[in-house]
Amino acid sequence: MIIPLINPASISCNIRCRYCFHRNKSLHIDSSKNEFMKISMFEYIINNLCESYPGEEKIEIIWHGGEPLLAGKKFFAKIVEIQEKLFKEKRKVIVNNLQTNTTLINEEWIPILKHPSFCIGVSLDGPKEIHDQLRLEKNNKGTFTKVMHSVSLLIKNKIPVSAVSVINNNHLGKVKKYFDFFAKSGIKSIKVSPCIEFDSSNEFEVFSLRPGDFSKFCQELFDLWISSGNTNINFGYIEDIVRAIAKGESGVCLLSNGCKDFIVIDPDGSFHPCDDLFGRENILGNIKNHNFSDLQTENKNSYGEFYSKINQSREDCLNCEWFFMCQKGCPYLWDNNNQYLLCEDNKRLFSHITNFIASL
Repeated sequence: MIIPLINPASISCNIRCRYCFHRNKSLHIDSSKNEFMKISMFEYIINNLCESYPGEEKIEIIWHGGEPLLAGKKFFAKIVEIQEKLFKEKRKVIVNNLQTNTTLINEEWIPILKHPSFCIGVSLDGPKEIHDQLRLEKNNKGTFTKVMHSVSLLIKNKIPVSAVSVINNNHLGKVKKYFDFFAKSGIKSIKVSPCIEFDSSNEFEVFSLRPGDFSKFCQELFDLWISSGNTNINFGYIEDIVRAIAKGESGVCLLSNGCKDFIVIDPDGSFHPCDDLFGRENILGNIKNHNFSDLQTENKNSYGEFYSKINQSREDCLNCEWFFMCQKGCPYLWDNNNQYLLCEDNKRLFSHITNFIASL
């Protein structure tokens, strides 16, 4: 089943992260002039999903951007109303996975976000000294204080909260501070995601990780996690590797070839592939002209053709002993020659965790 990543406010954002995917594209768009999704478009999307997967009781949506909360409280309140109606009429349970920088969340948002359909993913890079290096407001002031105020508000109201951390060069040498911060934060699930970015000259950005950095960070984090005995928190990607070793395969985005299970939908209904999450260069169509189920079953549409090309690019890794683990990873992290930038990092990390498990 396809999971749509809906950008209700397009790529508008109220903060200016230095590593933002948009920085070399349409960054710093004035949100007052930007495109916002109409309720009628959302109704079309959700009805399309329900009709495409009639046997599914639960349907997932990821709200993304930009900053999705810029679409406003009235928009999301109406979303909840529509979804409640769907449950009463068709017994469809909608899961709203909302990825947000949280800086807009206040008491007025709580009645909406407290609805049981919402799971909040907070963009939080760690303690203040790390987070405030790159996650900034328009005036270059750090966002940590605002983020943590909102996190406290969410936790206080028993709203499920997880975190996504973009691991960059400011994390290097600070793994214990990072671990200790999250161990005390009240957030139980933290996904670590590597920041590997290039400038216009195809050189590493100053904040980017270099080869070997991500595996070193994750190895240290894994060792701290194990030695602490703290089972109250888990670190996504690391735990995903452990699960993949146990099951012989992985089902998560960064460790699979599941790109075709996600599409990004802009406010006007245009959709494009997840590995080009923050761009409009690869528009594959408009969802008004497709059923979600057809996109995965028909090979003659632009969606199917796009992912066929991606899968062909994975063939050079078929003989790798770790192919079952990473499937050549996320195409966003392939270089201009279709080589996976995390290849050697992953091999070291997979070996480290596998050796530990084997020693038990």
